[in-house]
Amino acid sequence: MKRKIFYGLLMIAMCACETQAPKNENNNENTENVASQDSDSVNANVTCAEPAVAEDQTAQPDAPKTPKKVNALDKDNILGVRFMGYYADYARLKSSNNYIKAAHVFPEIAQKEDFSLKANGEEVYLIIAKFDSAKVTINELTFDMLLNGQDENDGKILFEGQPNTAYLIRCNASDTHSNINIRVETNDGKAFNYSPRLSLKDGSLITSNANVAEIIFK
Repeated sequence: MKRKIFYGLLMIAMCACETQAPKNENNNENTENVASQDSDSVNANVTCAEPAVAEDQTAQPDAPKTPKKVNALDKDNILGVRFMGYYADYARLKSSNNYIKAAHVFPEIAQKEDFSLKANGEEVYLIIAKFDSAKVTINELTFDMLLNGQDENDGKILFEGQPNTAYLIRCNASDTHSNINIRVETNDGKAFNYSPRLSLKDGSLITSNANVAEIIFK
């Protein structure tokens, strides 16, 4: 009798162990799935973080280049000209990159507090006659003078400049024609007229004279 009771309890215990084993296997699978999900989540976070680091590394601004040379002063010409932009007042011009470059090459303009010439208009030009013997005279050039074919040198004298000196002048109220005439004369008898203006096609500086070259900072 005692043996029957013993064997009966033994069988019950064995059945209980068999029914609990699958539960442990399911728990192990769940644990492995959670661990796998956590691992994927960590890898995803690392992958997303890498572009941010690369972006920070490439976001550094380029250092500004210091102009060292002016092509107009290297050529066989007399008058160098550069369009500086549209400015109604001198203070705004002084804060521009164009002015900073020009003042580095031509320190004399940094000593001025206003335009050397203020005619009607907001086109600003840098001009310099590079020959020591060059005489610079700027005359008023009206539309009536152009219409009637009047001599460009007959207009009212607005400014007289020195050779080898850079000047900033403001002019040109109209896009179609210039309202000033720059007269350059040298001691060897060479003389020519030039009126600065921009192309209506592409906005580039029109030189239209072999003695005039555009100033380009390098």
